[in-house]
Amino acid sequence: MDNEKKNLYKVTRVAGHEFRIYLERDELGDMTPNYPDFEENPEYTDEGRPFLRVVDEGCERWQPLNEESERMEGCGGCKWLYLEHPPDAIGVCMNDERKRESNTK
Repeated sequence: MDNEKKNLYKVTRVAGHEFRIYLERDELGDMTPNYPDFEENPEYTDEGRPFLRVVDEGCERWQPLNEESERMEGCGGCKWLYLEHPPDAIGVCMNDERKRESNTK
């Protein structure tokens, strides 16, 4: 428990879900926040919308948020990304085509 408290970086709440972000050593030995990997382990809101990180690779539905983001490729520059608490790194994709049926896993 003490180790968990020591390494807890922050708790982020997005769309009614809580994500506990811990500090972990990277390959250089530096302590960095370890955010969930939603590409490898998808998670969804209660309404079936996928959670994602601003650094996740943009999908085929990616559309620029504005002129500046036209040069970006990740989800962080996409108009479909909803950040409940900017500049948080976790958001929700609001594109209806990426929404899953509410009763599927």
